[in-house]
Amino acid sequence: MSDEVTEIQREFELFREQAIYCRIQYNNYCALFEAGPVVEKLLEKVAYCFFRDLNVMMREHVLLQISKITDPAKQVGRANLTVSYFDNYLEMRDITNEQTRSSSGAMHHYRSHIIDARNKILSHSDLQTAKSGIALGGHTSEDVTNFFKNLQIYCDEVARVLGLSPCEFSHVPGEGDVIDFIDFLDRKH
Repeated sequence: MSDEVTEIQREFELFREQAIYCRIQYNNYCALFEAGPVVEKLLEKVAYCFFRDLNVMMREHVLLQISKITDPAKQVGRANLTVSYFDNYLEMRDITNEQTRSSSGAMHHYRSHIIDARNKILSHSDLQTAKSGIALGGHTSEDVTNFFKNLQIYCDEVARVLGLSPCEFSHVPGEGDVIDFIDFLDRKH
């Protein structure tokens, strides 16, 4: 195996770790704040203000993580570990395929919905945007669900193209995860 192939595989594994982290953060958010009225009432009962603030922080964090992995391949003269970085690698070697192109396109379409919020609210405090009071980054829950579905498809297909194994990460349970936390709160209250 050539050094170039080994290097791109290593870079892809680093990228996939970021994708998995992003997915876990989204799953945590959903488990806490989109699980329905039973969990909602529990969180209100335990610490309403804390969980209200945590809701906002987690939404912002997930949007920032999505923005990071969909950033341009290069900015300010430095390479970014992003979807576009791998798109460019695959295209330069003519090894891209319909699944990588389609899933990448879908993820970048979602990015187009949230990028103004990232640039003008989350990463910076744009004065004009703050004064206008206009909400940015509007999207549906179906949009974000599709983003993560496409992220999984993209990662699995790029892995295959690069000679690596796919890795299912849409649900990554583990001891001490958010579900255990909710169960603990429920038992205590």
